[in-house]
Amino acid sequence: MENNAEILLLDDKLARSIAINLGLNVMGIVGILIWAKKESVIKRLEKELDALKEKANFRMGEDLIKYALQEVDEGGKFF
Repeated sequence: MENNAEILLLDDKLARSIAINLGLNVMGIVGILIWAKKESVIKRLEKELDALKEKANFRMGEDLIKYALQEVDEGGKFF
């Protein structure tokens, strides 16, 4: 484990809450995908979020999906 990491990568809700309470910067897979879209690493965030839900059975709330798509100026079927 790197001791001087700027961001802790977590998706588990309880672990995220604990890390945030400890003052750590936290990012999950959706945040990484938002970054990837903004940096042109991926073409469409909506496609990747859909794949997470359908293929990986990744659970995320509609509010998170809406927020993510708005962050990268995408609309989509999730609305």
